[in-house]
This record gives sequence, structure tokens and C-alpha cells, in this order.
Amino acid sequence: MSRVLRAVPVVRQVCPWKPTAGSRLPRDCEPERETTPSPDVQAAALLHEAQQEAARLLEEARQEAESLREAARQEGLSRARAETASLQDRWRSLIAATEAAHGPFLEQLATQAAELAFVVGERLAGEHLRVSPEAMHAVVREALQMIVEAQTCRVRLHPDDLPLVREALAHHVLSGPPGLELVSDAAIAPGGCWLDADCGSVDATWQARRDALLSALRARTGSHGGAPGDLRPPAEEPDVDS
Repeated sequence: MSRVLRAVPVVRQVCPWKPTAGSRLPRDCEPERETTPSPDVQAAALLHEAQQEAARLLEEARQEAESLREAARQEGLSRARAETASLQDRWRSLIAATEAAHGPFLEQLATQAAELAFVVGERLAGEHLRVSPEAMHAVVREALQMIVEAQTCRVRLHPDDLPLVREALAHHVLSGPPGLELVSDAAIAPGGCWLDADCGSVDATWQARRDALLSALRARTGSHGGAPGDLRPPAEEPDVDS
């Protein structure tokens, strides 16, 4: 004989929790407390932000300076190209005249054309020296190679060129004898230098290099200078202020 069991409801009584002396809330029931960083932490954060801002400003200044240098270089080259175009027009006129010339007159015009070509190269070289530190490095390097046996050497430079050469020596772009000394001398034209070494002197000034090139040109063309209509300009140094 089977028995039928009836379900009896179970009543659970829930009592609210009451704190007692010394009791604490469960960890997951404790209210969150707001924490304030210590003054040292705040100061470190402010210092980090200031350092980042300073680095950003320095980078912006460097980029702006680089842009200005590039703009100045492009402007200088543009002026040189414009002046060269004008001189080339004069050169073409001389070439056209030589086609109809004969005898001594033809030789004279050929000499004038050659000297005008020298003027064009001189102007371009002067502009290149003005905008290119590497060109100044090449001038000093060539002069130093002429005194490789020297133990001491004093290099006199224009005040504007002195920092370029000093920086090149510091970065080992240029090298010289152990007793190498750089001297600022306003009497030296920009783009040139004068070396006084224990084994001799080297005149690498702009005027000396220009005269040597012009003498070689005259020797090649058979000209001795002073011909009527000579197109050679008066001796001048490269324009560094324009």
C-alpha cells in the first residue's frame, strides 16, 4: 500500500544584519573612498607634462629653423640663376658676332667670350659659397692638403666663415695638423682663407683663386689682358650681403 507524501512549505526568516561593536562591513559592501594623489605625485605629473611640452616646442623651433634655412638657400640659388641667364644672353650675342668676324677681331671676340664665361662661373661660385657650408669646407680642405707635413698651422678666416669651419673640425668633417688654430680675420674675404704653417704659407683667398683661374684662362686663349672692349669686371669679392 503506497503512501502519498505532501509537500510542506518551508518558511525562512531573513533577519537584517545589525552591526555590533567592532564589526566591519563585508569587503564588497564597503563604500569606495576617493583618494587624492600626494603632492609629490602631483608635482611629478606636472613636471612630466612640462618636459613633454618643452620637447614639443623645441622640435617645432628646429623644424621652423630648417625651413628658413632651406628658403634662404632656394632664394639665393634663384637669384644666381637669374643673373646667370642675363650673362648668358650677353654671351650668346658675342657668339653670334664671332660667326661674322674674321682675323684679329675674331680672336678678340673669342677671348672676350671666354672671359665672360669666367665671369659666369665666378658669380655662380660666389653664390654657392654663400649658401653652402660644404663649399667652404672644400676650400679649407684643399688648402690643408697643401701642408700635410706641417705640425702647426694657423688658419685665418672671415668672421662669418669661422663658425662653419670650427663646427666641421668638431664633427671630423675636416682635419689638420695637431697644432691647428682658427683665427678670425675681417681682412679675409668670405669664402677664402690664409694658412700660416711651420712649413710655409698657403694663399687660398677668394682673390688669389680668382686671379689664378683668370691667368690660366688667358694663357689658354693667348690673351694678355687689356684689350679694348674687355668684359672682365673689376676685382670684387663674392657678394654675401645681398
